[in-house]
Amino acid sequence: MLIPDSVLRNPSAVAALDRALATVGLALEIPPPLIESAPSLRPWLRELANVPRAVVLRVRDDAGPTTVDAWVALQAIRAAARRTDLGETLPASADTSRIGLDHLLSAATITGNPFSEGNPFSEGNPFSEGNSGGSGAYFSSTARIPVELLAPAPRRTPVKALPTSRRPVIAVLDTGIRPHPWLGMPDADPDSFLAVDDPLQAAIHHEEVRVRDSGGLDFPVLDGYWDVPDPIEPTVGALPTHIGHGTFIAGIVRQSAPDARVRSVRIMHTDGIVHESILLLAIAVLTAQIRTALASGDLTGMVDVVSLSLGYFDEYPADVVYTGQFAALLDGLTDLGVAVIAAAGNQSTTQPYFPAAFATQPGGDPLLPVVSVGALNPNGSKSMFSNDGSWVTAWATGASVVSTYPTDLNGSLEPMITAGPPESHLHRLRETLDPDDFRGGFAVWSGTSFATPLLACALADALLEEATEHPGDPASDLGSTDRLLARERIARALRRIGAPEHA
Repeated sequence: MLIPDSVLRNPSAVAALDRALATVGLALEIPPPLIESAPSLRPWLRELANVPRAVVLRVRDDAGPTTVDAWVALQAIRAAARRTDLGETLPASADTSRIGLDHLLSAATITGNPFSEGNPFSEGNPFSEGNSGGSGAYFSSTARIPVELLAPAPRRTPVKALPTSRRPVIAVLDTGIRPHPWLGMPDADPDSFLAVDDPLQAAIHHEEVRVRDSGGLDFPVLDGYWDVPDPIEPTVGALPTHIGHGTFIAGIVRQSAPDARVRSVRIMHTDGIVHESILLLAIAVLTAQIRTALASGDLTGMVDVVSLSLGYFDEYPADVVYTGQFAALLDGLTDLGVAVIAAAGNQSTTQPYFPAAFATQPGGDPLLPVVSVGALNPNGSKSMFSNDGSWVTAWATGASVVSTYPTDLNGSLEPMITAGPPESHLHRLRETLDPDDFRGGFAVWSGTSFATPLLACALADALLEEATEHPGDPASDLGSTDRLLARERIARALRRIGAPEHA
């Protein structure tokens, strides 16, 4: 479950929650204070007092046979909050609107799974498009495949030649990064394309270890910013479904906004899963760092755009009420003049997909709302897989996008046909495409996952264009430390690219 740290530190609130959970035979494993679980966050501890934390449920020692079910536990807490006749109403300090489920979010990327991503027969006829073993279906699929890109890395303008005192920064909260020559090494120099956040990564690791160990659970934990496979069935050799996802997104920025900088935060596992508690922690820490940067004048911690290629569906419509903590954290970012861009999802539905659906929720930031992004085909039509609806406020190309992919990945799948003599310095094998050999360094992939950073790139470019056209204007200067000017700067850039807008 998700419970704010301030509630967990309040003995009366914890006692009331314990009474409510006793009715269903459950109890909370109260975590240690955040400073003990994640000491690297000490500089921002005051800012993080209300950050929702994952809390493990256990069966009470005095309970009979009981199933640990977070949904049942949440209903028991909500029921207790409504009871007034038994004198057991939860105190205001245990406000149930701040308590919810720790959702599992998933990457908004097409993996090629016919059961979760549409009709397999709608994406090409394998019998008329090549070998009946499936090569035709494979090439017409929207899942990732290796490709060759016949172009050099886009030129990057020296920071001293930019119209601003610093580069626009796009924070990519995703799978982290892997090596690629277009991207360079993170923080290799003060002006490197990639930046990372070691204190935040350490906190993410400690929090996942705590949840795993206190709950006696068996799931992989994130450790550092490098995108390495989760240790699940390592002997199979198949590439995880979302390994390279963050590298692919960073490559989109490298192509579309080469003068920007990517701040990579690893929150996503290589199966595409994100724990909501980890996402909310990352957002809260980014907000605290940005606020500190504005107050101190040291803008090395600044972020201009946050790109979120992930999401989830609420359990039922009434639960929108209980997403307030998530929405409030995003509002904390936009209040500081940071644009939040979120993927609309790939389920071909109009059902609201969060956090993208916060774009049209009442109470959002009227000047800088969350921008939700649906996917377009290369010809400008809406992609069939993309979610749609009144809550989708912007569109960008997300189908058959080409970008960087880690050069050190070669999975266990093999070419369907191999012919010729053994490979040597005189002979090369003749074979069909190896579907998971990405050593060429590029791939084509589809999903609103990739429309999202493309819109973030347009926004970063617009910030530089505004500064070029309005030299000396404080509202266009990325070096300004005034929060209101930062908000106006992002608002101008959003208007410049026509987002958010209903299509």
